[in-house]
Amino acid sequence: MDKSYWEKYYEKFGEPFHPSEFAKFAMGYLSEGDVILELGSGNGRDAVFFGANGIKTIGLEQCQNVVDELNAKDFDNVEFKARDFSLPQMEFKHNHVYSRFTLHSVPEDVATRTLECTRDALDGYFFIEVRSDKDALVGKKTDHYRRFVSFEDLLKELIEIGFRIHYAHLSRGFSEYNSKFGVDNNEKDPMLIRIVAS
Repeated sequence: MDKSYWEKYYEKFGEPFHPSEFAKFAMGYLSEGDVILELGSGNGRDAVFFGANGIKTIGLEQCQNVVDELNAKDFDNVEFKARDFSLPQMEFKHNHVYSRFTLHSVPEDVATRTLECTRDALDGYFFIEVRSDKDALVGKKTDHYRRFVSFEDLLKELIEIGFRIHYAHLSRGFSEYNSKFGVDNNEKDPMLIRIVAS
């Protein structure tokens, strides 16, 4: 993962803004009092949203400067930890795991390790949203690392390592890009993979 890129990005765009559409979608599976572990919480936009809706949230984020700033704000029901999200998760007591735009930010072997660590610690839902290999940016140079994921291969891997699939779609309309996010080389309405597993 491009840690230096994201450290600089969050220095400029560090304030949590409105939650992603995926976080709103995931809320339909959650109940007040649940605990969710977010893999790669970034500037906290979705973690803060979950916390505000009564979901205790633990956000794992590799950028220590971002974690320090977010924890200093003392958001309700949210705690951020500076940590590699691909490491074992057993130390964190949680029901659900939430991964938006993280699995495509790491090499395939790290993504596989993340799936296995999630399986071993999960007793609720695993929410995944990730860029697909149908993205218009495939094969093009971009400003940070992206690995474009095959929908069929990801589903097959999840099932083979023991997950049950509850929802799985490959579609546009899941996350239309807004230029205020400040990330260059983005497709306006990318073809994304959205999965809910347990």
